[in-house]
Amino acid sequence: MRLGYDVTEGEHIVTAVKDICGTSVANIEPNRNYEKKKKPTLPGISNWFEFRWPIEGEYTGYLCAHSLPNFGKWKTFSPAIIQKTMDNETQEKPTPILSDHTIPNSKWIIPMPSNNSKW
Repeated sequence: MRLGYDVTEGEHIVTAVKDICGTSVANIEPNRNYEKKKKPTLPGISNWFEFRWPIEGEYTGYLCAHSLPNFGKWKTFSPAIIQKTMDNETQEKPTPILSDHTIPNSKWIIPMPSNNSKW
């Protein structure tokens, strides 16, 4: 960031970083106009490392989870179990407010390594 700027608002951030090569910035304001309540979760979900949601085959619609990648059997959560955790509540897609991103003034140039390096 350039010296001499007080970065206290979004406009200040844009001004401070606008001449950094290859850098674009945008502002994302989340929509927080919703009732705060406990989010539905599957029991034991934090014990799983890898997840898949197949769209074809025997487990279409199931959530499949692995505790370790490429090790052991998949734990499957059926659509009925997933629906049960939702308690018939609808989940709304977030609708954040997005600003236009800035256009970089110059390209980000990375020098190629050279064999003539002294270190």
